[in-house]
Amino acid sequence: MKSREPYVEFSLIGPNQLAALRDFFSNVEGDLPEIVARMYDRFFEAVPEAASLFKGDFAAQQLQFASMLRSTIALTRSSQLWPVDPEAGRASLPEIEYLGLRHACAGVQPEHFAAMKWALARTLAEMYPTDFDRDIEDALGFIFDVVSKATKTGRAPVVRKGK
Repeated sequence: MKSREPYVEFSLIGPNQLAALRDFFSNVEGDLPEIVARMYDRFFEAVPEAASLFKGDFAAQQLQFASMLRSTIALTRSSQLWPVDPEAGRASLPEIEYLGLRHACAGVQPEHFAAMKWALARTLAEMYPTDFDRDIEDALGFIFDVVSKATKTGRAPVVRKGK
């Protein structure tokens, strides 16, 4: 069955960036509840209308975000989930694809991911000014971009090696 929309392609970040991201998060994992709370504060300051997308127990949703972040970072350990050559084709990222679709059904727009990515990066830079570097920010941004594209297109994007 042929898809109605083309796949979105973008470049895979380097393995050193993914390793830096994993190392960074293993060092700050104990602070995730505070990181997420501060991130949401920044996010709602930037996009106040997005608060209406959050229904139910907000504290539970913050914990769910922290858990999703842990799981997503863990996915970076698998080279099978993150293709490393141009012939690899479509990325096999079922968790990311599901997350994107779930957010799309809730009314989340791709620009919300950009604002959330910004809020998380600024929060981490503020909390860990000497440890949060460009490689970590790029790797984190890559993950947000993958989820955002899945939200917009309804499926996981094609990820290819190179910039």
